[in-house]
Amino acid sequence: HDISGHLPDQSVRDGQDHHVGFPQGILLLGDLEPPLAQAGPSLLAIRRQLKPELRRDHRDSEHLRLLLSFLLERDSNCIDVGAHLGDQLREMLRVAPEGRHIAFEPLPDLHEQLVRDFPGVDVRNVALSDRTGEASFTHVRTRPGYSGFRERKYPAAEETQTITVPVAPLDESLPDGYSTMVGERGLK
Repeated sequence: HDISGHLPDQSVRDGQDHHVGFPQGILLLGDLEPPLAQAGPSLLAIRRQLKPELRRDHRDSEHLRLLLSFLLERDSNCIDVGAHLGDQLREMLRVAPEGRHIAFEPLPDLHEQLVRDFPGVDVRNVALSDRTGEASFTHVRTRPGYSGFRERKYPAAEETQTITVPVAPLDESLPDGYSTMVGERGLK
């Protein structure tokens, strides 16, 4: 069954009609534009109205979800940098429930929410950097996921606020003996 006409982004194909980095035959349903008979006109209308960045975020999340399922073992340790609302952290916990997970979230409100939502996770209110101390951080109040060390171009007019956040290098932030090795593959 030829699916090449349904792949959304030619750049992720390897020329043989399957996704690079994924086993042949694995297809992410979120990537396909289903035929009208399967999805119905109302669903297609909604999908066409989604902003491109939302479609990309959804696709990236689905790809990460699949990747975590392939790579992680039940006791794998995971690090979530910029944990935001905890979507990826939730997936890490689903796939590796016995691991020791660490989440980094520099925005104070989001950090507090993560601490409440994930009591078994070491959630730290710090931004990762190449030094220890404090740094200016642009909090995009209207779209917190766009927050970071520098202002940048945003898809729309956004409300920003410069705050000061604690910073630390990842290497100095991990407990002694903490390993993120996955089987014999060793992820760094």
